[in-house]
Amino acid sequence: MTDDPGLRERKKQATKEALRQAALRLATTREWDQVRVEDIAAEAGVSTRTFNNYFATKEEVFLASAEERAMQTVAALDARPASEPLWTAVITAVVDTFAGRPSPDVAAAREMVAPRALFGEQLKAFAVVERALGEAVGLRIGRQDIYPRLVAAAAVGTVRVAFTHWLRSGAREAFPAVLRDALEQVAAGLPEPAGPVSPAGPAGPSRPPGPAGPAGPVRLSEPAGPASPAGPAGPSRPPGPAGPAGSVRLSEPAGPAEPAEPAGLPGPPGPGRLSG
Repeated sequence: MTDDPGLRERKKQATKEALRQAALRLATTREWDQVRVEDIAAEAGVSTRTFNNYFATKEEVFLASAEERAMQTVAALDARPASEPLWTAVITAVVDTFAGRPSPDVAAAREMVAPRALFGEQLKAFAVVERALGEAVGLRIGRQDIYPRLVAAAAVGTVRVAFTHWLRSGAREAFPAVLRDALEQVAAGLPEPAGPVSPAGPAGPSRPPGPAGPAGPVRLSEPAGPASPAGPAGPSRPPGPAGPAGSVRLSEPAGPAEPAEPAGLPGPPGPGRLSG
């Protein structure tokens, strides 16, 4: 009887996930500095030796989860067609990473949100995913300037905000649906919604309106053509015509016309784009 490599790998992933959940449960019931590796192992139903086979420290539990998610997101992005618009590919890749996992129970998820003592570890985890996604976006569009990192930062920040909103709003929809809607709003440049929005709590004193600006989106335009390496600052450039006020978007740089894609942070055109 041969040992199934796929089964071994699934068992390893299940053990890692059990240890992560155990660490988080203990962190919500006691001070994090009082949680020992032995406690986490016992909570997960494994030995301390088994814990040490997977993680060197208790903090590493959270970073390992982030690295796994980063690899899954990058693999999902790489699997998208090269001809697909950038933001369509990014949204699908990020959402699919969460759609492949069981949606957590909302009440349990509220209890499992990491305590304040782990905020630093959470920031490290987000940085791991953001860096990996930024590199993958840069390879996809053939640019290694700030633009891929802006795309990654916007996407990862949206995941964090969408998850918090999902927990606090009653979660009538599954999290992947909430996440997709949030990412699509970002890709569209966060246009201001029509009509008043119902307040989530008691309304405070209203602020007097400021001077009205002309309607329309404000664009943070990416420079056309390949990115130039950073160098000493030269003479300041005269300002261009002021953009009308409205939603902020990182727009596609000027270049040869391509099939239309969602407004927002589309992939820059030109020879850098990978062909399908």
